[in-house]
Amino acid sequence: MTNRTIVQRFASIVGIEHVSSKDNNCITVYPSSTSQVSSVLQAAQQLKMKVLPVGKERYQPDFSMDSIVFVSIVRMNEVTRLDEESMVVTAQAGITGQELKKVLKNRNLTIGNFPEAMLESTIGGMLAVRTSGKANPRLGFFENSILALTSVLPSSHVIRTKVMPPHSSGPDPRAIFSGSMGRFGIVTSLSLRMRRIGETELKVGFKFKRLQDAVHAAYLALHEESTPDLVEIWSIKRDESIEHVLIVESDHLTDIASCDRDLFVSASQASDGMLLTDHELQEFKARPKEVMEPSLYTRPHKLSELCDVLQRLLESSDNDCNIRLGRIDEEGASISLSANLDIDSSPLDEVSFPAMSDDPMDEYTKLLRKELDPSEIIIHL
Repeated sequence: MTNRTIVQRFASIVGIEHVSSKDNNCITVYPSSTSQVSSVLQAAQQLKMKVLPVGKERYQPDFSMDSIVFVSIVRMNEVTRLDEESMVVTAQAGITGQELKKVLKNRNLTIGNFPEAMLESTIGGMLAVRTSGKANPRLGFFENSILALTSVLPSSHVIRTKVMPPHSSGPDPRAIFSGSMGRFGIVTSLSLRMRRIGETELKVGFKFKRLQDAVHAAYLALHEESTPDLVEIWSIKRDESIEHVLIVESDHLTDIASCDRDLFVSASQASDGMLLTDHELQEFKARPKEVMEPSLYTRPHKLSELCDVLQRLLESSDNDCNIRLGRIDEEGASISLSANLDIDSSPLDEVSFPAMSDDPMDEYTKLLRKELDPSEIIIHL
């Protein structure tokens, strides 16, 4: 079948202006609705083409295989319902977290104070890519706020769940699609729990001489039931100088935000930390920093050993570099490392494990995929 014929087939679904192609029968389509996504998958089945879901970027990845349909949901970026009585917002999966945040902020609402880098993704992508660094200490993972979803299965069938209290009715589809990397279908819509923006926005920072002390201070405060929205530690080496900075942010009622601040001030003082002035904190946050995805994860009982390893890595590095500990909570912490850090000879694998496995297809995932996509029409990078 010629490239032109394939383009015409998909153009009949989404319109010719929303189809782009390469000579090797690689097609990118931009549907605007769930029904169009379903029709695209149905056409791909009939044309015996593979499907690769694409999130935010309008691009065609380099791929050696011919006959692929890249399905981009960037046009599906509308808020379709906003229920302030039930505190539920329903939006198409192609809207980014930042775009949704702006819409809700006009009504003094939010889905939560999640990391800014995470909110640059589409909400469908935020659900599909479940990594340890993309969480809020108070609200948990992003998928914890998902109340219902709509998804198109590889077979082109559409499933829609409803917003309702927990009940016994079999497996929860939300759990199936969380972290699935798009293997089980294309999520087209999400219903999310909202909350009011807090009265007080807390932003406070502390400087430490040792990474170990910063981690100790964070856990001292968290064990006293502090509930901030963000807890992260930056270890930064510049011109042979190393500094460790604990950042805490909270968007809450005034009394609770003040309590969070007091707990972290007390914990930091007990751990030989120094409170940053507002100017010092703003200056630190304004510094250019390498964008780093979480690459490792560790459990609390390994954090002490991990800090020693990371401290030695910084001290032995000949380059300016960063280390970030994020999503610090009772389950552990995620670790992001500068690309120029030499970790090949370090014992990191003894005190941590990868945030994302090279092959996250465990036996459960393989069996589920076999049932939902027996012809393996959907692929992923």
